[in-house]
Amino acid sequence: CVVFCGIIYMKEGVVMSDNKLLDLSFEFAVAIVDLVDGVKAPKSSYMTDQLARAGTSVGANIHEAAYAQGKKDFISKLEIALKEANETGYWLELLYESGVIDQLVFDSLYSDLSEIIALLVSIIKKLELKHGIMKKKLILLFIAIIMIITMASCGNSTEKKVIGSWYDENMNELFL
Repeated sequence: CVVFCGIIYMKEGVVMSDNKLLDLSFEFAVAIVDLVDGVKAPKSSYMTDQLARAGTSVGANIHEAAYAQGKKDFISKLEIALKEANETGYWLELLYESGVIDQLVFDSLYSDLSEIIALLVSIIKKLELKHGIMKKKLILLFIAIIMIITMASCGNSTEKKVIGSWYDENMNELFL
């Protein structure tokens, strides 16, 4: 990725909408830090600690994606940011439902988080479609299922080892 005039470009020319995602995720992290620093309920410290970790990790992974080592790494960082965003939503809901934060705070943060999630999902899907990654993942998944079925019906332990070895080597591809 290249940073040019405040816009992040992927090598293939995909633009992350004029830093909108970077800006939103950073502002969100600041809001999370402010919230966590303001919570006085001692019994909720484990929840606020988790919220702080997940909520600030979203932006950190988005920023880290700017210096990815390739398209797979770029997508992977954004997928990690998406997972952290979903975890952040869980902790926000728990803090709200347990009465630690009020509805106004919850609604504001959850609205911002929803916008970040929507942008992440949109960017990830576009990149995966553009680079044929989804197709490759589906093909590998189909092959893996066939291999599992074949392994289950094999009586020969050598065949099982060969199939198992291929399976182990290629399953990482599904998640990169």
